[in-house]
Amino acid sequence: MKPSVKSVPVFVLALFNHWVFSFTVFPQFDSLVGAGSNALPLAIFLGFAIVSQIRPSFVAHERFTQVALGFVIASAAALFANAQTGSPVIITAGTVLMAVGIFWMDIRATLALMPLNRIACAFVLATSLAISHPIIFLSGRLDFEAGLSCIALASFALFFASASAAPVLAKYRNIQSPYNLAGTNPFSFIPLNSSFFGLFFVISLVYGYISRGDASGAIDPLSVFTLAPLLVLSVCYLIQRTTLSADTLFKGGACFVIVALVIELAYPGQAHSLVRSVSLAGSELYDLVFYWYALSIVGSKNETAVLPMLTYGRSVLALGSLIGLLFRDISTQLSGYSAILSPIPLCVIAFLFLAYIVIMRNAFLFDDLAERIRPVGAIENLTDADCTKTALPRKELDDYLKEFYLLTAREIEVYELLRLGRDCNFVQKELLISRNTVRSHIRSIYTKLDIHSHQDLISFDQKLSRSFQDDTR
Repeated sequence: MKPSVKSVPVFVLALFNHWVFSFTVFPQFDSLVGAGSNALPLAIFLGFAIVSQIRPSFVAHERFTQVALGFVIASAAALFANAQTGSPVIITAGTVLMAVGIFWMDIRATLALMPLNRIACAFVLATSLAISHPIIFLSGRLDFEAGLSCIALASFALFFASASAAPVLAKYRNIQSPYNLAGTNPFSFIPLNSSFFGLFFVISLVYGYISRGDASGAIDPLSVFTLAPLLVLSVCYLIQRTTLSADTLFKGGACFVIVALVIELAYPGQAHSLVRSVSLAGSELYDLVFYWYALSIVGSKNETAVLPMLTYGRSVLALGSLIGLLFRDISTQLSGYSAILSPIPLCVIAFLFLAYIVIMRNAFLFDDLAERIRPVGAIENLTDADCTKTALPRKELDDYLKEFYLLTAREIEVYELLRLGRDCNFVQKELLISRNTVRSHIRSIYTKLDIHSHQDLISFDQKLSRSFQDDTR
C-alpha cells in the first residue's frame, strides 16, 4: 500500500478523535466554566508553541507522547466513573488533561504526513477532510459513555498509526534551548509575525462568529460544501498541470469567506445553514493550505521549524475563533436593545477581513515566499563571502542607507551583521555592546526601514542590492 493511501486513515482518525471530544466531553466542561471554556484550545496550543521553541527536546522523546496517551486514557476512565456523580473537579481536571492528550496526538498525526511529497500531502489532507464529515456526523450522535470509549480506543490506535512522526520529533533532541527561530536560520522558515498567520487569524475570526461555537450544527455530510477543499484542489491541480499554487488556494478560500459574509449581512439569521456551510468550506480550505504549507513547503527545507509553525498556527486559529465567538455574544446582547445594532459586530469583522486583504494584498505572495526558503543545510554552509559575492561594494549601499534612511554609523554596523543572518547574541559579542543596546538599535532600524522582522531586513537588503546592480549596468 502506498504511503499516501495509508496516511488518509491516520489523519481521519485524528479528526474523528477531535470531534468526538468536542461533541461528548467538552459540553460538560463548557456548562461548568461558561464562555471561558473556549480559551482552553488556545491555552493548550500556545503552551505547545512555547515549549516547542523554549524547550524543544522536552517534546522530542517518545515518553512525552506516551504521557499524552496516558492522560487521555486515565481521564476517560475518570470521567466514565464520574458519569453518575458529576463531580465538577473531576469534570474540569479530566477535560483539561484529555484535551492536552488529544491535541498533542493531533499534532503528532499531522507530523506523520511529512514524508509525503507535496502533491500527495495536499490530496491526503483534502481527501481526509472530505471523508471525515460522514464520520463526524455519526460521532455527534454518540452518548457520553460511548464517546469516552471511542476517544480512548482512537487515541490508542492513533499512537501506533502515527509512529512515523517519531523520527521527525527526534530531530529536536539535539537542539539547544532556547530554540530561537528568528536567530538561527532566517532564510529557512516563515516568521511568526508573517502575514501568513495574520490571514489565518482573520479567517478564523469570521468562522468563529458564524459558527456560533456550535460545531455539530455546521456539519452536513450530504452537503457539496464538504467536498469543497478536494474539488478546489483538484481543479487547481488540473489547471496548473501537476503543480499547486498556495496563492491560488488562498484566493479560493477567500472567495468562500466573502460569499458567506455577504449572505449573512444581506439575510441576517435567515440563511444560517447555508452561511455556515460556505464559511466551513472556506475555513477547511485554509486549514488544508496551512497544514500543507507547513508540512510540504517549510518541512521539506527545515523539518525543525514545522512543530513551532504548527503549534503557533493552531494558537492563532484558536485565538481568532475565540474572538469571533466574543463578537457573536456582543451581537446577541445588542439585539436585545435594537435589531439595528445587532449586525454591527459582523460589519466590524467584515471590514477587518476586507481591509486586511486589501492592505496586505502585496504580502500574500506565498509562492514567492516558498521559493525564498532555503534548505537548512544550505544555510548552515552559507559563508559571509557567499552572501556578498554578487553584491556591490558595501560602502555605496551603506552611504545610501545613511543618506536616505538616516541610519547611524552604529546602526549600519548592526545592519551589516543582521543582513548576513546573524542573531542578537552574535551582534552583542561582535560589537561588544549590551543586549538591550542591540535590541534598541534593531528597533530603530526596523522603524527607519519600515520593516517588521529579521526576514524583512534580509529581503530588503537583497532588493536594495539588486536595484544598485541594475543601476550600474
